[in-house]
Amino acid sequence: WIRKGTQTMRQTNGGKAMRRILEEGKPIVVDGAMGTSLYEHGILHTKAFEECNITAANKVKAVHLSFIEAGANIIETNTFGANKFALARYGLANVVEINQAGVKIAQEAVAESGKGTIIAGAVGPTGEGTGFIDDDKAKEIASAYEVQIKAMVDAGVDAIMLETFTYLAEIRIALTKVKELFAGPVIASMAFSDEPAATNHYGPGKVAQLLHKWGADVVGVNCGGGWGRVGEGGPAAIYDVAEEMVKAVGSSVPVLACPNAGHPKRVGHRNIYMATEEYFLVYAKRLFKSGVRLVGGCCGTRPPHIASVASAARMFGGGSDVVPLPAAAVQAAKSEKNIKPAAVAKDPIPVSERTKLSAKIARIWKDRLASGKQKKEPIGPEDFVVSVEVNPAPGLSTDKPLAAAKM
Repeated sequence: WIRKGTQTMRQTNGGKAMRRILEEGKPIVVDGAMGTSLYEHGILHTKAFEECNITAANKVKAVHLSFIEAGANIIETNTFGANKFALARYGLANVVEINQAGVKIAQEAVAESGKGTIIAGAVGPTGEGTGFIDDDKAKEIASAYEVQIKAMVDAGVDAIMLETFTYLAEIRIALTKVKELFAGPVIASMAFSDEPAATNHYGPGKVAQLLHKWGADVVGVNCGGGWGRVGEGGPAAIYDVAEEMVKAVGSSVPVLACPNAGHPKRVGHRNIYMATEEYFLVYAKRLFKSGVRLVGGCCGTRPPHIASVASAARMFGGGSDVVPLPAAAVQAAKSEKNIKPAAVAKDPIPVSERTKLSAKIARIWKDRLASGKQKKEPIGPEDFVVSVEVNPAPGLSTDKPLAAAKM
């Protein structure tokens, strides 16, 4: 519990665990794109994805479970655009219901998975924070965020993630409101555009310093890395921005980076994200190595992308569950393990009996390498194991390379 003024604000176990893991310095894996995943589940982009918390809760939960299974330590609620202004564009006004349902669905997914996963309440821009914000407009925006954030806090969210904000003035309003209402960890992430005025002409490093000064526990970049790389949000561009943030705030302030699945290219009548999971893995490793502490995905990223991030995190000592399981869940897991029939141990098959190749290897090892001074001198081809490396020509057929290897 944390007392702030006359208010006493509670932190969840997940929030406390997140603070602990941030202090320990281990890499943390964040989930991927909710919108992309819901679209793949048949939800059209003409609808508000946040409404699915009411109309298609099972699909939202399925997305959460897929990211948890891929290795995400943090999942974000399906509430990115669940503020008064954004929902009104789709004729919706049930802000509290949608936000609390979003938290509940995420909680159900975590409980069903049996893993220790942190739930971050996703909060995005209102769309009203562009350009100059006068006092009246600032109050309207702050009021909209108050309703959204309070709804998620009351539902028991572990952390709050402000993400994809382009305008520095708007994220400051949101961040101020979060700190008034919430005692748990707060992530503040910008999406840099080709409009320098949006950040008062500050670069990523200065923006990171300001976000931390205004109360963010974690600062970062997602979706758009346009500062110096106009219009790009792929791993390479996000890496450049995140690296500058790390240098500006130092190792004491955790930095987050959530790239898109590459920069979309127009192919026919479709926008295609060209970055493969392997490419994502390369940059996830580079991000962790550069000092970035939290890595996830934004637009176009699916569970395979996050599995690549989890693989990179394990290389740097992270990637495991960051929240201890409840005692009841631990006991249930032990009980289930105890009732399983014990596996019957089988004797391993000797190397000399597995395949023709293994038999030859075993024989040569015995005759030539394991015999000490009595080792047998090689006489012919049967006394060697030959390995052939083949670089095949472009194409799908392997007939010619295999024929050449047999020669």
